[in-house]
Amino acid sequence: MNSITIRIDGQPVAKQRPRFNMKTGHTYTPNKTRDYEKKVAQCAWVEMAKNKFKMTDRPIHVDMTAAMEIPKSWNKKKKFEAEFGGIHPSRCDLDNVLKSVLDGVEGVVMENDKQVRSFYCKKKYAAPSDGPHVVVSFYWE
Repeated sequence: MNSITIRIDGQPVAKQRPRFNMKTGHTYTPNKTRDYEKKVAQCAWVEMAKNKFKMTDRPIHVDMTAAMEIPKSWNKKKKFEAEFGGIHPSRCDLDNVLKSVLDGVEGVVMENDKQVRSFYCKKKYAAPSDGPHVVVSFYWE
């Protein structure tokens, strides 16, 4: 069984809906999403090169944890509860974060995201010392 684990530092970014340019009639992906997908691709490429893996066409299992930033406006008690799991993030749809990550690794780890056979995802608040990030592992034969 082959596997890689990548860590993408920074606030997780959910996949945004495509935008439509009325003047040209073209659809496009918003810059925030496109930049995040490039960052994911770079992290994945480094990890694939380090492990001397080639892009796979095999079925894949994905295990992802998205650690969100605790809002700075919260009081100490609320921040403490969030850090230790008493409060769970409500912003940012987890399935859309997964979409951003899968679109980012497409062409680096796997040929197409239709190869994903199973996944386990969760979101939580990040410890202030660790900062917001996404850790994602890919497993294939």
